[in-house]
Amino acid sequence: MKLIRLSLIGLIAITLAACATKPPEPVVDFSPDYQFGQTKTFGLYALSGEVSGNNPNNLTDFQRDRIDDALKSALQQKGFTFVTKT
Repeated sequence: MKLIRLSLIGLIAITLAACATKPPEPVVDFSPDYQFGQTKTFGLYALSGEVSGNNPNNLTDFQRDRIDDALKSALQQKGFTFVTKT
């Protein structure tokens, strides 16, 4: 009986510890007046995947490449052209 009660208390403690108080707020910088309908090309920021702010998680080169490749593929399927330099 003690083992069940101790296990239940431990499970509740772990569950409560795993709950975040609120999700992190994204920081975005854009012009609300920009007309995206005219855009036909795109590029990726050279330092994409780098840590910014107080985020302790680093992406590996493998993860960064997979994300970049997925973005390129999805945007090219929608008719956009990837450019390496402007």
